[in-house]
Amino acid sequence: MRRAKALFPMAFFCAAAAAGAAWAQQPVDADNASELASRTFIVHADEVSYDRERDLYEAAGNVRIQHASGSTLTADWLAFNRTTEVGIATGHVRIVDHQDVVVADFAAVDLRSLVALAQNAALDTPGPGFHVRGERVQRNGVNTYSIVA
Repeated sequence: MRRAKALFPMAFFCAAAAAGAAWAQQPVDADNASELASRTFIVHADEVSYDRERDLYEAAGNVRIQHASGSTLTADWLAFNRTTEVGIATGHVRIVDHQDVVVADFAAVDLRSLVALAQNAALDTPGPGFHVRGERVQRNGVNTYSIVA
């Protein structure tokens, strides 16, 4: 599997089932880089690879997703589908949306709506000044969360 160091704008995340599959991956190249330049996200990572058949990106090492709105997601690893803009992130996951911060072991995220489901997570909201922890923290919308303890 070849990988390319990358800093490419791209949409986000893949279905969890596809993440564990054996992929015939291709490096991110100039053809898909120019197409991705119009997206609303920028992905920074030590390594990024693309599976054209599944329209699936995988990023590893110091992963940082920056949304045009200013929201960010950082993780050790992520996989995402360019078409659906849905995917998963694992390892030191941190989602920052304005002042709200979600820290988790694992998260599934829809980048069009920024709805996220984080496992083994904590939510810190300095504005109202509270910190909660739960088995699952779900971001349902702007300033709207569900917590399962």
